[in-house]
Amino acid sequence: MGGGTGCDRDDAPLVAVVNASAQRLDDLWVRTEEDSVRVPTLAPGASAEVRPRVRGATRLSVAGTFAGRRVVSDERDYVERSGGYRFRAVVDSSGRITLRFVRMDFR
Repeated sequence: MGGGTGCDRDDAPLVAVVNASAQRLDDLWVRTEEDSVRVPTLAPGASAEVRPRVRGATRLSVAGTFAGRRVVSDERDYVERSGGYRFRAVVDSSGRITLRFVRMDFR
């Protein structure tokens, strides 16, 4: 993945998605202006990490379906291709998605 895009996997931002609701989540996506990465199905209480491809600077968001309705994170955080950005997105019991910058992971 990303071999032809000029973006190494280690350069891509890491987004941890947490299902804090009591419902199974089947249709969540982490999005940038250039890419969308599907989040694996999450059982209640489960989490997964995904790495969207980023070229330059862009905005990051999380969107999907919760209880039959469309949901999108309130926040759209800024992210760059390099720099080791780490984010955490939490889906709560009402379907609200909170996306927060966690830290820079310098190597």
